[in-house]
Amino acid sequence: MVVNFFKSIKMRGVSIGLSSHENLDINRDEVMTKFKETLLLVDDELKVVRSLKAALGDLAPVVGVTDPLEAVRILEKEEIALAIVDQRMPEMQGSELFSIMVEKSPKTIRFLLTGYADLKAMSRAINEGNIHRYIEKPWDMERLRRDVEAGLDAYRASVQKDNELALLHSESVELKGQNEELRLRMQELDVEDRFITANSEMIRVLETVERIAKVSDVVLICGESGTGKELIAKRIHEIRHGPVAPFVPLNCGAFCEGLVESELFGHMEGAFTGAVKDFPGAFERASGGTVFLDEIGDLRWDLQVKLLRVLEDGRVRRLGGVREEHISTSILAATNKDLRDMVAEGRFREDLYFRLSVIELFLHPVRERPEDIPLLLAHFLKQARVAYNRPNLSFTDEAVAELVKLKFPGNGRELKNLVRRVAAVVPHDRVELRDLVGFVGVSFPRPDPPMEEDEMAPVLNKRREPFLVDEFKAAREKAKNEAAMAIERKFLAYWHERAEGSVTKMAEYTGLTRGYLYRLAKHSGYNIKSQD
Repeated sequence: MVVNFFKSIKMRGVSIGLSSHENLDINRDEVMTKFKETLLLVDDELKVVRSLKAALGDLAPVVGVTDPLEAVRILEKEEIALAIVDQRMPEMQGSELFSIMVEKSPKTIRFLLTGYADLKAMSRAINEGNIHRYIEKPWDMERLRRDVEAGLDAYRASVQKDNELALLHSESVELKGQNEELRLRMQELDVEDRFITANSEMIRVLETVERIAKVSDVVLICGESGTGKELIAKRIHEIRHGPVAPFVPLNCGAFCEGLVESELFGHMEGAFTGAVKDFPGAFERASGGTVFLDEIGDLRWDLQVKLLRVLEDGRVRRLGGVREEHISTSILAATNKDLRDMVAEGRFREDLYFRLSVIELFLHPVRERPEDIPLLLAHFLKQARVAYNRPNLSFTDEAVAELVKLKFPGNGRELKNLVRRVAAVVPHDRVELRDLVGFVGVSFPRPDPPMEEDEMAPVLNKRREPFLVDEFKAAREKAKNEAAMAIERKFLAYWHERAEGSVTKMAEYTGLTRGYLYRLAKHSGYNIKSQD
C-alpha cells in the first residue's frame, strides 16, 4: 500500500513518502534558504531512493517515492525542477513516466536511471526528447552530483528566461495599452497640431492639398508668418509618403551664411574649418520623404542656383565632395514674402520661382478669417490644458469676443503663444477680459465715446450758461483719465506682486517691455521699485 505523500508532509520538514511507511526527513528551513527547486526521485527500490537522497539532499529539497503513480500526482501539485526516474518499475517504465511528465511539467529536467540494457526503450525516449541524461547503475557519485547541479542550473536558466519573456510580454502589452490609451486621449483632446478653419477660402485650399499631394513633389506655400504653412507642408508629406517617412524642415533664414549650404547639401570631413566628420545634408536625410524649405525667399542667390539644379537633376553633391548622389525627395517650400516682387527686383531667380510655383498655395491671414479665431482658441486651449495641467482653463465669452476683434499680426502662432502665456501666469481657471491686459494689445472695455457737442445739446438745459458744456466735458475727461490710471495702477500692482518685485519678470509675464512698464508706472503714479 502506497502512503499518501501529502499526509507525510511535516510542518518543519519535508519527508520522502515510502511504501514501507519509512520517512527520510530533510529540514526545509535549512535547504530553502539556499534553494527553492525541488528534486523528485522515483525508484521502486527503497535503498536506491535513500542512497540518492543521501548523495543529493544538500543540493535541493528532495521528494522521493517508490510508486510512479504517486509521482504523477506530485507533478500535478508541485513544481519539480529535476527528476531522476528508474527505467524498470512494476507499475510503469521510467520512459513512460517521462512521457506524462513532458505534458504535466515540460520544464522539468529528466534523468533516466537503469541497470538494464533496455536499448530500444531508451533509444525511443531519447529520440522523442523525453530524457535529458541517461545514468547507468552503479553510478559515479561525483559525476552524478555534477550532472544534477548542471541540470538545476539549466532549469533555473529556463525559468528565468521564461519569466523575462513573460515580463517583456507583459510590459509590451502594458505599453501597447498605454499607447492606445494615449492615442485615444490625444484624439479626444485633439491636442495634435493640425490646420483648423471654418473659412470657405481656406477650406478650398485644404481640398486642393488633398488633390495635389500625390501628384506633385514640388509645392510652394505662401502666407504670412504664423498662418500654418508648416502644418500644410506636413499634411502634404503625410498624404504622399505617410507619417513614418522622414520630414526634414529647414529655415533658410535661420542659419548664418556659411552654414546654410552645409545644412542643405551636407559636407565632407575637412571641407572647411570645423568640418570634423562627414555630414549628410537635408536632402540626403530626407531620402524617401520630404524636405521643407521654410522662408525660401531668404536663400542666397548662389544657393538658389544649386537648388534649381537639385530640382532639375535630382542629384546633390556635398561640400568638399566629388561624387553626386541621387536623391528621391519631395521638396516643399514656403515664404512670407512676395517672390514675384523679389523676382522683379532681381533678388530671387525667375527660373527657380517658376520651378517652385508649378503648384502654389496661399494661406489667408487670421485677420481675414475672424470666424477661425474661436476655433483656434478652443484648439490651443486643449493643448494648454494638457501641457500646463490646467484641465479647467477656459475663456469667458467677453474675452473671446475681444480676441476676435484683434488683428493678430502674428496670426495663429501669436494666438497660440497668448494662450500658453495665459496658462502659465493667470492663476485662476476662468480667464476674464481683465486678465488679458498687456497681452497682444488687449485693453479693458472702453467707455462709450464722449458725445459730440451737438449730441449733448439736447440733454442740457438751454437756460444754463454755455460754459457749462466745456466744464462738463473737462470733468468727464478727467474722470476717464483717473479711472484709466486707477486701472493701470491695479494692473501694475497685480503683476508687480506676481513677479516678486522684478520688472524683468513683469516684462516676461505680460509681454510688455521694461521701458513701457516704467512709463506706465510714471503715468499712473505707481511706485514700481524693481528688485532686479
